[in-house]
Order: sequence, then structure tokens, then C-alpha cells
Amino acid sequence: MQGLNYIVDAYRVRANSAIAASTFLRGFIAAGFPMFATAMFHKLTVPWAMSLLGFLAVALIPVPFVFYYHGKTIRRTSRYCAG
Repeated sequence: MQGLNYIVDAYRVRANSAIAASTFLRGFIAAGFPMFATAMFHKLTVPWAMSLLGFLAVALIPVPFVFYYHGKTIRRTSRYCAG
């Protein structure tokens, strides 16, 4: 929900297109996950597969902080962003 609020605040007039793109990407990833998840759990076994997902989650912890500290610069590079 916070991501959608951010998109609305950042893209104002074009928020509907930005939300649609975000939803499409999220759905695309969610649809693709079952294609490799079963094989991943069988080949790595459950503990290692879950550990891999946990390591991925830990690796993504800095992302909100990057957006917080460098968000203005990132938004400035977009020609569609309102602010």
C-alpha cells in the first residue's frame, strides 16, 4: 500500500498508468514464481530454498533507505515524475 501511495504522490497526473505498470510487474513476477519454485524446493530441499528466499529478503532491506535518501535524485531523472 505504501508503494501505491508513493506512486500517486510522485506521478500525480500519470498515477493511473504508473499504478497499472506496477500492478502488471507484480502480477508478472507472481505468475512466474510457481514456474521455478517447485523445482527450487525439490533441488535445494526445503531448508535451503527457504534460506535462499530469506537471504533475498535480507538483501532487499536497504531498498527503502535508498529511496528515502536518493529519492529526490531518482525522481528528478524521470521525465514523467511530477515532483
